[in-house]
Amino acid sequence: MHKVNRIIILRHGETDWNVDERLCSRTNVDLNQRGLRQAWIAGQALSGERVGQIVSSPLARALQTAKEAGKAMSELSESIPIVSDDRLRELDFGDMEGLRYSEMKDMGVFDEYQAWTRGLSDGQKFGGESVIDARDRVQNALLELCEEYSGTLLVVTHGHLARIFIVSFVLKCCFKTYRNLRLDNCRLADIWVEDGNFRLAGFNTLQLARAL
Repeated sequence: MHKVNRIIILRHGETDWNVDERLCSRTNVDLNQRGLRQAWIAGQALSGERVGQIVSSPLARALQTAKEAGKAMSELSESIPIVSDDRLRELDFGDMEGLRYSEMKDMGVFDEYQAWTRGLSDGQKFGGESVIDARDRVQNALLELCEEYSGTLLVVTHGHLARIFIVSFVLKCCFKTYRNLRLDNCRLADIWVEDGNFRLAGFNTLQLARAL
């Protein structure tokens, strides 16, 4: 039986690379001022949710989001501990790192990128990570975290990785469809854990569901 009964997944706040529409996985890009403000607002929205632990990707944009959100939540309650977990880092884009979609189209590799991120190729041609590998590591991470902690867990991570987990594990859909979902900067996925079942109660929102 899982000790955690709720997982709130928060995508990191905005960076300049987001504004420029550049692919960003392993590069340590800081939040911009808008991103810091987004993280604070997300924390305020979560201040009444009794979050007991924050677990974050180790990348700067995620850790900064976790810290800002944690400070906002702690204004009305006790300080919330934050730890990082390398398994929550973004899907690795390999040689595509830093490119815009327009640049990929000019280079003639956009269709191959689309096939890769839809799970139709393994990404080795570009030195990237396969979606299957990313799916496996985030599933293993969150299942272990559900046993390690209890109550409500806030997970701060990245857009591709969060959607891969939600589609493949929570919704039990083919992981290849994850890009049909949109998760904006500093928006939440609200997952309830009940009797070993994971249920999606809210997505791409700051308005969380309330138990009946």
